[in-house]
Amino acid sequence: MTSLPPPAGTPHVPMPPPPPAAAPVAALPPRAEDEAPPANSLFVPRPRSGAPVAPDRTLQSGIVVSRHVGPIRTTGAFGAAMVACYTATSAGAVLLMGNYSKGLDLWREVRARGEVVADDLTRATAIDDRTFLLTCVVGALLLLSAVATACWARRVAQNAVAIGRTDTDVRWATISWFIPVVWFFVGFVQIRKTPRSGRWVWWWQVTFVAPFAAVWFVSKISQANARFDVANYGGVKARTLFADYERFFQMSVVMAICLPISTLLAMRSVLLVRSIYATIAGETASA
Repeated sequence: MTSLPPPAGTPHVPMPPPPPAAAPVAALPPRAEDEAPPANSLFVPRPRSGAPVAPDRTLQSGIVVSRHVGPIRTTGAFGAAMVACYTATSAGAVLLMGNYSKGLDLWREVRARGEVVADDLTRATAIDDRTFLLTCVVGALLLLSAVATACWARRVAQNAVAIGRTDTDVRWATISWFIPVVWFFVGFVQIRKTPRSGRWVWWWQVTFVAPFAAVWFVSKISQANARFDVANYGGVKARTLFADYERFFQMSVVMAICLPISTLLAMRSVLLVRSIYATIAGETASA
């Protein structure tokens, strides 16, 4: 469709020129407060893949951390409490071994004599009473050890998240020490997120699992022989008191050997982790 010409006598009004193109605006540099993670580094979103954050900063010590390192929390108090509980538990295991040794000596006397007398039952009852008391004490110490380990592992996992290891799960690092079977694996995996701690924590895990596995194995291979020996002696009470002395003594020997070794490796891991995060905190503060 063609446009009609303007009527005669209409003045020609020229169209205004188009406005000049605006000059491109340079992008403003990002502000530090826009890039920095929130103060509580536990709430930094974690990638679904579970992969750690891409490293973009290497400290003087050679440790690779995130560009923005959150607050590093001290682990010394919880670590000291954990090692103290482990040491007390190891001492309780040694006392249990000594008590079962007395029971084993009594059982050997009964077998050599060929009969059970009243004095044997009195001595066996006293040994069993001490065993019950020591077992309760060791059980309480094991519970305290789990609580102390959970508190220490939580603090370690928080520090791992703070330096950029967002594949660390603080919740599992805390609760895994109270779940049967899980306490052998998951908590140690979270602790090993700490840079340069893998070897010592791995050996600590091995010595942590070994006594429980060895105790189960010893109990299975010695249970039948112990009950067969006692079956030759009369009296239900005698069979109840003497049946498990030999088996329990063998189990207590395993615990008395393995728990102190595990305690030493746990102490070494605690000191190593404390040193690593102290180094990171010092180098990031001076940067």
